[in-house]
Amino acid sequence: MKKLAFALCLFSISILLPAQGYFEWSEPVIITDTNSVYSNPFVYPIGYTAWLFYEKNGDHSSIHKMDINQLDDNITLLSSDTYNFKMPIFVYRYSPEYLGYLFYLSDTEGVFNLYASKLFDDNTLGLPIKVIQNPENKDIMDFTISEFFMGFTIDSIVRTGVIRLLEDTVYTEEIIKLDTISFNIQGSNGVALWQKIENDNSHIKYSINKFDPDSGYSYWHTPEYVDSSRDCRWLIKSKFIEESMSIEFCWLVGDVVFGNSNYHNFTPPHTINTFSQSNVRELSMINWFIAVKLNYEEPHFLCFTTGLGDSSEIFSSHGQYGWEEGAFISNNNYPDDNPEVYFGESLNGVYNGYAYYVYCIWQSHFYDKIALSMSKSEAYIGSDIDENRVIDNYLRVSPIPFHDNLNIMIKGSSTYGDLKVYDIEGRTISDLGKLKMDNSWQTIEWHPKPVTKHGFYFVVLTFGDKKYVKKVIYQ
Repeated sequence: MKKLAFALCLFSISILLPAQGYFEWSEPVIITDTNSVYSNPFVYPIGYTAWLFYEKNGDHSSIHKMDINQLDDNITLLSSDTYNFKMPIFVYRYSPEYLGYLFYLSDTEGVFNLYASKLFDDNTLGLPIKVIQNPENKDIMDFTISEFFMGFTIDSIVRTGVIRLLEDTVYTEEIIKLDTISFNIQGSNGVALWQKIENDNSHIKYSINKFDPDSGYSYWHTPEYVDSSRDCRWLIKSKFIEESMSIEFCWLVGDVVFGNSNYHNFTPPHTINTFSQSNVRELSMINWFIAVKLNYEEPHFLCFTTGLGDSSEIFSSHGQYGWEEGAFISNNNYPDDNPEVYFGESLNGVYNGYAYYVYCIWQSHFYDKIALSMSKSEAYIGSDIDENRVIDNYLRVSPIPFHDNLNIMIKGSSTYGDLKVYDIEGRTISDLGKLKMDNSWQTIEWHPKPVTKHGFYFVVLTFGDKKYVKKVIYQ
């Protein structure tokens, strides 16, 4: 077994998150045959299992679905000797009639267009729905989908739009062009990043979608650079359990991974430890989700390919600003590449649903064939912070985000409470003292010091044996 240690702390102060966890990656197993070419795995957790969607290319092209808990449960969803299918993505939608929509690219009209089909509970698909009108009649190079957001590239032009998933159909609207000579758009509702080719280098640009109260419409701001001085590769967006105000994006410069998680104001990117690995490429990342309903701002698991040729392997590291551990999780008896790391299903009856499987699935090469391999681990989350449903009864903050002063409102029983502000690394930024509390609200103003950096902070109220936390954004 390859052991990967991880301290489950939102930041390094034990009074907030005292729980510790250790991950042990399972030995890799090959989950497909070795007689074809398998690629583009996509995992979706459902109930107490997880579904794997992937493409197969050999004598014909097909898309398959597999129950990861029952690896022999392999179902063909699409297959053709004439047309090609690729890049499956599943979006769950609760309905008594169907399970959700399977998105995929297909060249049934001569060029690759984006289609969606309903997936029914008997593992059959509905009729294909053409999601994007393609007047250029050119291949869609890549696409991404999240809640209400979609991005795609046609003819090196990146576009974005709003996607609507209805009971009877899927359609897109408000599609606009963001940039030219670009590709690999990544994003979510409100923010988009992509790679821009200039002077034979790839730079990172972004645009923010904001609501204009005067017009009543939202619009995309003029694109700006996130990283314009270096050759940036493998831009990715984190996979996570729930959407958050902050989304982590990562990319490579040489063998170094850089990340940026600010939502409306991108700051200079921070460096993520790759443990001196060489020939780093093919990044995949997931963000954490802890029991206090706060999304973890830094990537929690980062997997990538390292080494060349027969020595290429899958490496996994994890942590926040200080990355604690890293390990090889694949088998170097054959070349491995293209990892995809996912949160899978929750563990039965463990921590009230705050324990999950983590899967890493990658491609293993056998001469001219490619199989899919998998390793998994158990990820436990623990905290003694009360849930958000009761935090507002004792602790409130405004405005969010704030620019000058933050109003902190507290209320509690007749006792004293400690009020502190921490940065994302767990350092105490302000100790606002021991305050007399009663059943009426009182307001304390926090004035960030001139040296305080813009970004995320945590307001922590402690009284008795209770602790309450609010995440704030200083802009």
